Amino acid sequence: MKVKLSAMKHIIIFTVNILVIATVAVILIQTKKAGIQQQDEEQVTDQKSISYAPDDKKVDDKVVNGPRIINMYSVERDLGDILTKYAAEHWDFPYKINYCNDSVVYSPTDIINISSDKLVNDPDSLDMYCVPAYARYFINGELSDYACTYKELGIDVDADLEKSDIPQYIIDNGSNPEGEIIALPYLATVSVFAYRRSVAKEVWGTDDPSKITGIIGGGAENWECFKQAALTLKEHGYYIVPGFRDLYSTGHTSPLSTDGDINPQWKE
Repeated sequence: MKVKLSAMKHIIIFTVNILVIATVAVILIQTKKAGIQQQDEEQVTDQKSISYAPDDKKVDDKVVNGPRIINMYSVERDLGDILTKYAAEHWDFPYKINYCNDSVVYSPTDIINISSDKLVNDPDSLDMYCVPAYARYFINGELSDYACTYKELGIDVDADLEKSDIPQYIIDNGSNPEGEIIALPYLATVSVFAYRRSVAKEVWGTDDPSKITGIIGGGAENWECFKQAALTLKEHGYYIVPGFRDLYSTGHTSPLSTDGDINPQWKE
């Protein structure tokens, strides 16, 4: 059964892609201004603030007739500063931002679980969230109905996409099952492959970066060459990466299955 978006507000979903895209742009939340008491300029200024809440009790503490409380959970630690700056420049109502990230109290897994639980069981306690891109059910799964689309925010999606020249695969990754964009990256990271030149010469007879790039499948957009290179290295007594974590951040699949055993794909 589809979940109806609340008429009082929309929830914005943010994602973090750990291979190509790191996180998505912060978007203005639609808020309910009715019911906010009129205050003089000095009081309004004092009520515009941000707080870093270390526990759920503070985050869920709503103020009925005071500033609008914005609750946000994020695995991207810079979003708090970005949201603060955006709010100061664009929000014309009293607000208080409760921002929780994975820097001290929570882990990325905690942020995912807390966000998921709040969306399903207490959606009014969560306004914005930023989760890793491998948590696909937030974008094109059962939790995608909670996210506000770009069009609902009044954004001219087609015109902006054409002007931005964003690759189609990024657009697809940020679209819900109905094909509506609900997330796009705001930050990109670069992955590199470092190797010992002596080992490359021993195994492949060359240490030329342009040739090694071809051997490991750089730019091929698949893993076949990389896997073949790994097998070749193994025949010579070497491993292509130090451990599973070096592939975990690029493979988008967990090394463990739901029963705690090693994922069959990883065994292969």
